Amino acid sequence: MFRATPFDCGQGLCLHGELDVTTVDDLALMLEPFAGVTGDFTLDLADLTFMDVSGLRAFEQFAGGRAGGLVLEHVSENIRRVFAITGVDRNPAIHLRNDRAAAHG
Repeated sequence: MFRATPFDCGQGLCLHGELDVTTVDDLALMLEPFAGVTGDFTLDLADLTFMDVSGLRAFEQFAGGRAGGLVLEHVSENIRRVFAITGVDRNPAIHLRNDRAAAHG
């Protein structure tokens, strides 16, 4: 099961559950209202339990189509490894951050 909840303050969403080919369209619909917003947009991945390559593509597509960066927080080591293997970690529009002190409330 996949869901996304908005931050209490700031521009971003917390992702929960599994992001894969069966749920990536749900993410795209949730991100659509933010595509034209300038400035950085944050996705908190702390509660994301699984992600396949369709999630990576969705992140790249969203980041590439907006004026501002996509910040990914609390990225697990497994997902970081997939980013490194695929080169997503070198995309200048996507920023990986593991700041445990980040608050969204």
